[in-house]
Amino acid sequence: MKVSEIMSSNVATCSPNDSLRDVAKTMRDKDCGAIPVMEAGKIAGIITDRDIVMRGVAEGKNVMDLDARSCMSTDVKSVSKDSNVDELCTLMEKEQIRRVLVTDKSDNVVGIVAQADVALNAPRKETGDVVKKVSK
Repeated sequence: MKVSEIMSSNVATCSPNDSLRDVAKTMRDKDCGAIPVMEAGKIAGIITDRDIVMRGVAEGKNVMDLDARSCMSTDVKSVSKDSNVDELCTLMEKEQIRRVLVTDKSDNVVGIVAQADVALNAPRKETGDVVKKVSK
């Protein structure tokens, strides 16, 4: 099974300079928990709802004054849309990550795969292994 078969497409993105309020609104409106941060057409990072809480709220910062850059993760992992789900699962397990960006041959973001996408769509073996290993 290919990653393109289980990924979510039409991914919302933001820029590093977007306010956290705008990022949170996009998450709410698009019903997602992670947004790729793009700068000059390239992946600059990814920001999750957890990033906002852990790097903003929990540290006592005024999140109304912060931008995406201040809370995003910059060590972004991605896979090709043509990769197989086994490769994706191995990456998620090895890196202990719940979301992976999906790119095309030109490194454009074309989708995202969350742990839930694997659980709902991948063959049963991969599902159990990923959930167990990423949740450690």
